[in-house]
Amino acid sequence: MKSNKTKMFSIMATAFILLANGTMAQENYISKCSRAEMNNKAIPSQVPTELQQKYDLKYYYFNLNVENTTTALSGDVTMRAQVVAPILDTFSFHLHHAYTIDSIKVNNVLSAFFTQAEERLIPNLNLPQGSMVDVQIFYGGEVANAAVSDWNNGIYTAAPYGCNVTYTLSCPFAAYGWYPTKHVLTDKIDSAEFHYTTTAPNKVAANGLLQGVDTLPDNKLCYKWKTNYPIDYYLIAFGVSDYREYNFDVAVNNSSDTVLVQNFIYNNNTFFQTSITQLEKVGTMLQYYSDTFCVYPFIAEKFGHLTAPIGGGMEHQTMVTLNNFETYLVAHEMAHQWFGDMVTCGSWSHIWLNEGFATYFGDYIMREHIAGSAAAENKLRNIRNNLIAYNTGSIYVSEGTTDFERIFSGTLTYNKGALLLHNLRFVLNDDAIFFDAIRLYLSRFAYKTAITADFQQAVEEVSGMDLDYFFDQWFYGEGYPVFDIHWSQDNENLTIFSRETTTSSVTPFFKTPYEIEVIYDDYSTERIRLNQTDSQQFFALTLSQNKPIIDLSFDPEMKLLAKGNFYYGMGLGDVPSAETDVQIFPNPARNEITLACSATIEKAEILNILGQKIYEMPINKTTTIIDISTLAKGKYIVKLYNNNAVLTKQFMVE
Repeated sequence: MKSNKTKMFSIMATAFILLANGTMAQENYISKCSRAEMNNKAIPSQVPTELQQKYDLKYYYFNLNVENTTTALSGDVTMRAQVVAPILDTFSFHLHHAYTIDSIKVNNVLSAFFTQAEERLIPNLNLPQGSMVDVQIFYGGEVANAAVSDWNNGIYTAAPYGCNVTYTLSCPFAAYGWYPTKHVLTDKIDSAEFHYTTTAPNKVAANGLLQGVDTLPDNKLCYKWKTNYPIDYYLIAFGVSDYREYNFDVAVNNSSDTVLVQNFIYNNNTFFQTSITQLEKVGTMLQYYSDTFCVYPFIAEKFGHLTAPIGGGMEHQTMVTLNNFETYLVAHEMAHQWFGDMVTCGSWSHIWLNEGFATYFGDYIMREHIAGSAAAENKLRNIRNNLIAYNTGSIYVSEGTTDFERIFSGTLTYNKGALLLHNLRFVLNDDAIFFDAIRLYLSRFAYKTAITADFQQAVEEVSGMDLDYFFDQWFYGEGYPVFDIHWSQDNENLTIFSRETTTSSVTPFFKTPYEIEVIYDDYSTERIRLNQTDSQQFFALTLSQNKPIIDLSFDPEMKLLAKGNFYYGMGLGDVPSAETDVQIFPNPARNEITLACSATIEKAEILNILGQKIYEMPINKTTTIIDISTLAKGKYIVKLYNNNAVLTKQFMVE
């Protein structure tokens, strides 16, 4: 077992929705997922019970009456499951207390049931392992309408743009607010059918492929949707309104396959016209993601949108819920169809696998594809500036956390998750390897769930690298590295002393490469990649050009979450210390040098200009003489160690 991989596994949770972090002063670039003002509260979660772990959901059938002006629901939902425990005596599911259950049938036979708070239980079943069971729940009622920021209701109604709409948001543990469920991420439902009856001229948008619309008495319509792809409970959704449809096909996979793009848009002419203009980029996005990752994962059904006033977007499988069609909101939620829907995080602790990936590929990579490198770089700079101002906190979410703001932290889950991928791409130093690893991860866990260790393993297999240290630092760890870099130039020779500190004591050192750009007096540049493997490190480098340096730039392409400070000079300021002064004489020297230090020198090393150690001796005093009579003529570096610092100075042998 690799280190730290036992830290991760247990809570069964779900994906996404986010809120705008009220502390941010910059552009609201956190996530493109749904966001709203929150009250810093934990979610009163309907977490899975031990009884719910005893069965595996296989199929859902919804038969519900829905309207666009109320949260009231009525009808029945059937849960088909297979028993995975030796015996299932009591079948358990969650359903909000606002709903009255009229009756329950188990395998088409009326059964007794009882309620414990939000948990509903059917006792005395005595079902053996491997057996299938159909549980049909007849219920009705109305959850009190609330602001979307409540996140606990699951169903809401509002009237944006003068259009009445009722819609659902099941994430994170709110599916029970509108249908009978178990909130277990790792139990994807194999297939589902959704029959929603409403009053004309309403339309009901939902997951999967529309099988047909039945005309019923009393001006009623029944919209019949079906999905044959595995789907997680929180990705099931509907919206009902007098929507206007705008649909088109997009060719993907080298034009051999097409995807239906089906959009249910507010029945407001101004909003509708704006929306269809914004939707023009959807084809380009679907083609790019299909070429980059794999063909659109729900190609046999559709990619769709329904509009609802949620303040952002939510990646409901094949039917994204969003409040407008801003380009990168659409791109972010579309990216989730691969990262979050096809492959879903298996635990809240690993929610970055949904949100960090969608932020990186939707907000950054897609921006680069559509708007160019300058726009993408500006976005990346904003993301990194947000993180530079935030010195602590881990991407890893502690197991059992129900604090919505922590799970869906814009800073940690979205932005730092995105930069973990960007840092990883830099460490791998090969885009072909990076994207091959992404594709392996997607293919291996397609229509399943995964955790960070699964992604790490895919990257290690493709790259051949051991990345324990990387994920220990960037996923489990906190903060980021800060480099104080002292330098001097002698013709084509560049001497660098790099001291790394970090912004959090939780992670005292980051093993990482970083880049510096050398800027010469004629404004030509040279890029240098260095590997920091110790907190204090010396580099002796040969430049490609013998020209005066006028400046150095740290991480010029923002490939790393880090800060760098440059200090010119390798004399008394070789390594800055207010308390320590070092003198070396004579310099140049022939046979011996004297080292005099204001603090005790524990050890001295002599290195050649290539950074190779050729001499080492213990000292344990402030002044000493070193015999250099065997050294060839040229430049050397002395490294002096004391318990406060590592000090370096240059000297010449003549």
